[in-house]
Amino acid sequence: TGAYADCNNISKVTIPDGFDAIPDRLFDGCTSLSEVVLPSDETTTNSKISSIGEAAFRKTAITTFEVPFNTVSIKKEAFSLCPNLTSISVYNNLNGTFKNSYVVDEESQIGSWVKSEGTYQGLVKIEEKVFCDSANFKAIVLVDENKNKLSNENEVRVPLTLVSFGGVNNDSNLFTGTN
Repeated sequence: TGAYADCNNISKVTIPDGFDAIPDRLFDGCTSLSEVVLPSDETTTNSKISSIGEAAFRKTAITTFEVPFNTVSIKKEAFSLCPNLTSISVYNNLNGTFKNSYVVDEESQIGSWVKSEGTYQGLVKIEEKVFCDSANFKAIVLVDENKNKLSNENEVRVPLTLVSFGGVNNDSNLFTGTN
């Protein structure tokens, strides 16, 4: 289980700087969790979080979520069984901004964040059952690098970078149980 799984007294969390991924099941079953605050850089092209883990926010009370710009994958059931979730915001990389990667120099063994040429920021994969049984979920809202909305709040739009949406089969259940 995740570090804070089933902690029902948590209503707000602040993810600290330095995370490069949100781990599997981190807040799974935290039924009172209604607010997730990310470092301010995470909704800019300086973002570092590259994935949202399996069932990371399953069974929480969050209503909206801003997917970090550097995130390339949302793993299965990440937002399933979230009765209050209405939308997520996703960066639509229209300018070809490269992904941030942590690279360690072999000689000095010192690491630093650099832009990875050839790999772009933006969501590439949304796995199966991500929004399953989140009854009020209505929208994937696209935003640009200045956080301007590029789509309506009552529709599912996918970013240009998306390659895989709900897996490879017809039983992905991506939106099963949603509005």
